[in-house]
Amino acid sequence: MGGVASSGGFTIQLQQSSVLLEYREGAPTVASTSVTATWRGTPPNPLYIVAAVEGPGIAAPSITVNQADARATITALRMAAGDYSGRIVIRACPDPACSSTVGGTPINLPYTVRVTPPLFSVEGGDNSSGGTAYIDHVLGQPAPTRTLNIAANSGAWTATATQPWIALSRTSGTGGAALVVTLRPELLSITQRLEGSVTVSTGTQGAQTYNIAVLMSRPAVESSPAYVSVSGVAGAPLSLSQQVTLQLGANGTLPIASVTATEWRRSAAGRGWHSASGGNG
Repeated sequence: MGGVASSGGFTIQLQQSSVLLEYREGAPTVASTSVTATWRGTPPNPLYIVAAVEGPGIAAPSITVNQADARATITALRMAAGDYSGRIVIRACPDPACSSTVGGTPINLPYTVRVTPPLFSVEGGDNSSGGTAYIDHVLGQPAPTRTLNIAANSGAWTATATQPWIALSRTSGTGGAALVVTLRPELLSITQRLEGSVTVSTGTQGAQTYNIAVLMSRPAVESSPAYVSVSGVAGAPLSLSQQVTLQLGANGTLPIASVTATEWRRSAAGRGWHSASGGNG
């Protein structure tokens, strides 16, 4: 039933004797669990429950004291692959400074954090946050690719994608391999951010997921020169010849069609030129 401490008629008991937290290195979330301490008898009023961590791998527990129990949330820290162990020292006190203890505390709660090696590492310049790779793609650019380098000791594995716009160079294998993930721009929408994922699963080492969020955008049209200056003499024919180069920004390669937004006309009184919208060129 876990550790027990008592003092007179007030007894504290933990509902588990140890804590094991497991997660994969590089996973979007780390492991977390809760530990409950219950008591018998009449606790002091006020009652404070504090916990101190002695060892690596976990954050300071968050504790909530209720009417008949106390709950501690224990969360692992992001660590390199390996096993980390220590203990959580739990104390019940009548004051916030914990100058004295009650209920026979302290109680020692051993813990182990087990971080398993990743199934794959990712090649490619992703802007990653919260376990998701954010990829900005401009329409007309070559299809983005990322390579998942699967670990040599992974054993037999399979790979699956959640979206039709995610293409995989292979869907199964054994041991180390380069899995190329290609995003198919022709299937992407430019109206919103799209999300999908690739999961590599093994029989003995679990699974690992690569989350992808793609933001599509249209390329901007750039001209050189940026504008053309027009001048002339009233009553004289207006002649203008100017070469303008149009190209897409961000190395875009889409076809370009040019349409003039303004047509120039001479006023009825012959006193000058004015613009009228709607002309094509």
